Amino acid sequence: MLTKMSLVLAVTTALPLFAQSPTPWSDGVPDPERFTIGRVPIHAADPVDGKSYGLRAAADSYKARFDQGATFTPYLGRDYPRAQSWKWRTESVRIGGHSLIETAAAPAHWHSDYRYEYRFGAVTEAYDVRDDGLEQTFVVHQRPATAGDLVVVGSVTTDLSAPRTAAAHTGLTFHDADGAAIVRYGAAIAIDANGQQLPITTAHRDAEITLTVPGHWLETARYPITIDPLLTRVSVISSSVLIDEVDVCHSQTSDTTLISFARLAAATLYDLYVLETDSNYSAPTVVHTDLGSYNTPYARISATGSTFAVVMQRNLTAGRRLAMYVHQAGSFTDSTVVHTLSTPAGFDDWRPDVSGNATGSRYFVVFQRDDQANTSSSDVMGRYVTPGGTVTTPFAIAAGCSDVEWPSVSQYEFANVIALNDIRMVVWQRQPCALVPRWVEGKLVDFNGNVSTATWASANNVNTFSSTHVAHPLVAGRNGRYLVATTIGTTFPERRGRSIELERVDWATLNSSPTAKPSVTLAGPFSTQRVRTGGIAFDDDTRSHWAVTTDHNHDGTATGFNNGYGYIDRVGFNGASTRRHAIQSAGNPDVQAQAGGISYSQQEEAFRFGWSVADSGTTPINTFAWINRMTRPAVAAPAVSGMSCTTALPSWTGSQLIGAELPMVRLTGALPTTPALLVIAFSTDNTDLTQFGMPGCRLLVTASGAGHLATLFTLTNSLSEASFDFPLPEFLGNGSLFYQWFFVEPGVNATDFVSTQRLQVDIVK
Repeated sequence: MLTKMSLVLAVTTALPLFAQSPTPWSDGVPDPERFTIGRVPIHAADPVDGKSYGLRAAADSYKARFDQGATFTPYLGRDYPRAQSWKWRTESVRIGGHSLIETAAAPAHWHSDYRYEYRFGAVTEAYDVRDDGLEQTFVVHQRPATAGDLVVVGSVTTDLSAPRTAAAHTGLTFHDADGAAIVRYGAAIAIDANGQQLPITTAHRDAEITLTVPGHWLETARYPITIDPLLTRVSVISSSVLIDEVDVCHSQTSDTTLISFARLAAATLYDLYVLETDSNYSAPTVVHTDLGSYNTPYARISATGSTFAVVMQRNLTAGRRLAMYVHQAGSFTDSTVVHTLSTPAGFDDWRPDVSGNATGSRYFVVFQRDDQANTSSSDVMGRYVTPGGTVTTPFAIAAGCSDVEWPSVSQYEFANVIALNDIRMVVWQRQPCALVPRWVEGKLVDFNGNVSTATWASANNVNTFSSTHVAHPLVAGRNGRYLVATTIGTTFPERRGRSIELERVDWATLNSSPTAKPSVTLAGPFSTQRVRTGGIAFDDDTRSHWAVTTDHNHDGTATGFNNGYGYIDRVGFNGASTRRHAIQSAGNPDVQAQAGGISYSQQEEAFRFGWSVADSGTTPINTFAWINRMTRPAVAAPAVSGMSCTTALPSWTGSQLIGAELPMVRLTGALPTTPALLVIAFSTDNTDLTQFGMPGCRLLVTASGAGHLATLFTLTNSLSEASFDFPLPEFLGNGSLFYQWFFVEPGVNATDFVSTQRLQVDIVK
């Protein structure tokens, strides 16, 4: 007979029926979107480093500046040692010995988005920014009074060289010192107003190009006459990427996503590109570029309120400096607002990261500050910047006699009612003064400049001399719940190490101390420095999940990882991966993915992430920026079924996603302060309990044997409710859990127990 005491309390600690390794990507995942950079309109910007920005434009394979002619700079990639520019200046346009332009007089200037003109009166020198190259034209508007050959002479300023060429219908190829072809000046043609075309001659000697249209053709031609060569990039020398440092941030206010990345004209010249796209990734639009002659190798994005902030590092003559571009979310046009963040003379500020605050009133910028006179000493600093440009005095977050480098700050993603404390976790790597390897540490910082007294230290830090270093940390999370990714290795080429470790940290207030779960290996360990972390983001809805992007180079092979792949992992509350997806399939060893930043979209309950791809097996190298999303799998809502002998109801609160820490099984409508039992099972039952003294009641879940998971005891509260927290550890696999409550109702039957309906909860990765 089933009596008051016959339901034995039993808890099964292992869940063998659900145990699985991380689940690979499945059907129904949206295809990634490739961003075609296209053309950047002709634009101006404020002077930087005491130098005029000028009027600049760009296309996929080159950038251009218009200043007394045109400067053409091809994008050559990370492995090419320095930028190569090719500048044209018109020296004369003559016909039959008569000059058609007055070189001493300044021409009138005019431009549209993609065309720049120097108007000399009788002649217009024009440049069209095309996808395939910079098209140069000379237009002679009216028939001159004199006859003869039309001759255009231009001087070329470049470190590239081309052989002397006698007058012929030919193009000119300019090579670098190693003989690599870099720039092509195309064979020219003449076109009259009737559309008649004539191939014309090009000659090159002593950095001077001469274009000649024969006089006999001009005699019958209808004016205006146009001379038309085309400047193009010949090849890409780089064996590596042309697009790097991709970052992504989603604005919950505008439901748009900002993407930034660097384009490499050469190893020492990076340009910043910023694009915005809507929630469907349609019509990505370039909204800002930084194409100056200085180096902009590194930028990070955050959002707050109605704005995005892109904090960029610029390498200038005086040293490394920081600036912040403020973009109005959802505008799809360049707001042109750039704030300079001052740096004391003799110091470098670089490697920034940024996080917005909950009210949208300002941004928290963290960065590394180096003493230029003492290269072995650096600090991690913080300062606040409003969208309007009010910049506070920087303050030290981590300092000392050692190198403190590569700071990362937890991102602001979405401000809901639980998230208004405006505390961020900041992490960094430290090279201590003692002979020990690099460490990773962290502190909490609020938006008033207060820093926690306690310091978090990675469990992987080694306190004695060792060749194993912990470096390049990234952090995400909020409201006391954080995940830190670190890279383990001996050296860190391109920030790559032998393994990636994840550490879950709970840290509520500035006055408390952190607690951490054991470190979990996400990738590796490998025998070589192969893996790198791209970005990390926090799921603000489940408050239990993170996503991490990584990439793996072609150095060696390892089980589970193929050459050239990038990965995204969804990570649960213990720091272990629940779901892994290859964001880029290599196909061959020439293809390399570079994982980038990641951001959470509350609107679609998905992580948006970006990366770049380079295929060095093509000439020129194909390079792309991509964006995609990791969505949650569909799952049926919790459902109740079966016969009940009470009006009380079981229910589920929280996420059904495996890796969630905060779900709860509840009982409502019972009696107050009465004993209650929760039976949990993998399988169902349907046993009539009348024979056990409970008429009208049924046992609806397996209460013993292999299908039984646990039976838990509690008391209902004064509101006649009971609950159990029910975390879903990462090792679970897709399946169903079944719950049924039993509670005491004196006098209702011989046992004083009643039972609820069965609650089915499907769980997924």
